[in-house]
Amino acid sequence: MLKLTLKPKHTITGIAGGKNFAALYLRKYMLNKGVVFTLKLIEIFNRHHVSYEHMPSGIDDLTVIFKKDALSDQLIDVICNEIQTSLNHDQMQWIDDYAITMVVGEGMKDKLTLCASILYPLGKKDISIQMINQGASQRTSSASKT
Repeated sequence: MLKLTLKPKHTITGIAGGKNFAALYLRKYMLNKGVVFTLKLIEIFNRHHVSYEHMPSGIDDLTVIFKKDALSDQLIDVICNEIQTSLNHDQMQWIDDYAITMVVGEGMKDKLTLCASILYPLGKKDISIQMINQGASQRTSSASKT
């Protein structure tokens, strides 16, 4: 079998950022052991015709990132109240001021020190990062802060 591999000319081909985001943080002990919690959450969004930008998760927590201008204060209250009554979560927090920086590039794959190279200049400017996510393809990384 012939496999064509191209060596990218540049590690990073683009950087983009945005400030107009909000996030819903949910914590539930052993969240990863069941699918019902996440399914119910998505059903709530579906009922209210709410789409999201990103949903990183871990063993005990899940964050849903939204474009702020897609949600009114009233809709946020309705969704949060429905989550409060429908899901058996341990903690819920609405984060109203979220910024995201995306770094993309075909050459990012398998670069061991790339995250450090991206985060170091931010740290020197006293920018505190709340979340880092690198997709399995290793072609995109995002850093988020409030």
